[in-house]
Amino acid sequence: MEKILKKIGMIDISVVIIATIMYVLENWTLRTYVNFLTVAGFAAVCIGSLSLLGHWESTRSFKYQYASSVGKQSIPERTKRLFTELTENYGFFILMFVTGGILILISVAVDKIFG
Repeated sequence: MEKILKKIGMIDISVVIIATIMYVLENWTLRTYVNFLTVAGFAAVCIGSLSLLGHWESTRSFKYQYASSVGKQSIPERTKRLFTELTENYGFFILMFVTGGILILISVAVDKIFG
């Protein structure tokens, strides 16, 4: 969990630093700065959502489902395998969803405080 929080923090801090540098160097208006952060947040959420499509076909095909249901694994082994699949498939999505959400919240906060 700590690794995920560090990744989220590093991505968000990097995007905010880049936006702040552009704000100063390019003489952006506050509206442009807020829009940049909002678009970056939505882009992160979209990238995370698209990452789910990569594993969908391989893990949801009939052959895969049938093979996993007729195997000789016990219930705890199947549950462990399912949990592993979920964390592999949804880990990046969760990371990017939270990252994007925080960026959008930062943009709203900046707009409310300074706008």
